[in-house]
Amino acid sequence: DLYYNSDINVFSNYNFVTLVSNNSSKNILNIRTYALNQRNDTLLMGSTKGLYGYANDTTFAFKGFKEFELYITKLYVDSLKTIWICTDGKGLIAYRNSNDIKYFGIEDGLPSLNCSDIMHMDKDRFAVGTDKGLWIYNLKTKNSFLFNKLDGLNSNEITALANDGEYLWIGTAKGLVKCKIDELKPNPEIPFVEITNKLYEIGGKFFDLTDRISYNQ
Repeated sequence: DLYYNSDINVFSNYNFVTLVSNNSSKNILNIRTYALNQRNDTLLMGSTKGLYGYANDTTFAFKGFKEFELYITKLYVDSLKTIWICTDGKGLIAYRNSNDIKYFGIEDGLPSLNCSDIMHMDKDRFAVGTDKGLWIYNLKTKNSFLFNKLDGLNSNEITALANDGEYLWIGTAKGLVKCKIDELKPNPEIPFVEITNKLYEIGGKFFDLTDRISYNQ
């Protein structure tokens, strides 16, 4: 969501964030900015250099993060005012305040540290788009599972997510997929084998098989 009231519009041209009022404009962040959202009266700005806020005509950096540079790709604010931060290379971060920050990474089941989007599916679950599939996480049970090409996606690279209350719309590098939210569950039919090499035999000699095959052939 873009911050808006009767006097101010917010624009981002990827290089800086500018506030435009009736008679003038003001640059408030001269850093490449990819994500905008709002928490209470604070405009949130996700940049290639971390998370910034703007309130009461003041720009400030959010504190408390680990000592690494955050390249933020998406911001989402839930009903509890937690800021969910998708990053490029650092996974997913849940930020409540400088003393309450949760990091989600490979050890938590996230398939990749490159996150593109996040969307609440229902009260307990949210979906996170990565370049290695869609990660579904349950906040209550802490359980998670991966939804990818083996489950019907046309690409594992997730670019955007939307929720209309009944369907989760999944934008991918190869098109758009819609899934019923209440039917998004772990796939019980996991492939029995993983194909790592393909060969064919003629006259006692083996040759590489370059033709593409699927796991169920």
